Amino acid sequence: MANLPDSGQSIGRWANIILPGSFITLLRPKVFQTLLPDLLLAMEKIMSTAGKNRGQQEKEMFRLLKIFGLASLSLVLMLSFFNEHRANNSEEEDIFRITDASRIFFKNIRRAYYKVDERPEAMLDIHRLKKWGNQASDASIGLDLIINRNKNTAFLYLVPSGVIKENQILQIRWHNHSHTLIDSMIFSGGDRYAHLSAAQRLQSVLEQDYNVEVNFQNEWLSVFDVEVERAAFLTTYQDFMQLLEKY
Repeated sequence: MANLPDSGQSIGRWANIILPGSFITLLRPKVFQTLLPDLLLAMEKIMSTAGKNRGQQEKEMFRLLKIFGLASLSLVLMLSFFNEHRANNSEEEDIFRITDASRIFFKNIRRAYYKVDERPEAMLDIHRLKKWGNQASDASIGLDLIINRNKNTAFLYLVPSGVIKENQILQIRWHNHSHTLIDSMIFSGGDRYAHLSAAQRLQSVLEQDYNVEVNFQNEWLSVFDVEVERAAFLTTYQDFMQLLEKY
């Protein structure tokens, strides 16, 4: 078999062969035998080029599929997170949800007993009982009832006043009339759940007529020892529970 020609010679010969006038020459046995190496070389190059292109295309396709797969997985995880977060938020909001009927009842019947601080920019109404009287020298703990008109929710806010007004942490304890310590709690603020939890605990304490004290500069001061303050706390809590239709 003749030596394989270089690519330039091969291209030149094939250019002559594919011309219509020269095509008959290819059919002659000697010519075909002479051009066979060129034909084999051309076929080898075509197959090699096709294989390389196919391999490159497969790599590119695999890369795109991998990118698409990772992007899809990330999107699914992100949507799952936000759906769960939104579901949790909905569940949390439901705890403080009020109906139109309970809100209208409160507005028409109970609102008159409260001093109302309206915050129109936030659509919040902050209610504090008018009969909750405090003096600067007293240590007192009261409740604000807050209604969010935008979300139709209500929540409580624990409010220290008097000498403990600036206390960031409240140490509270209660005992019976025999001065036997029953229990204690520490309140350091927090979200609406923390305020609700503290309010629920104090409401139970007051309902059982325990004596309550709060620590101020290492001295225990009585709180709720004035009946009007005790009644104000319990009344606000009761109105809140009626708003939630849970009382």
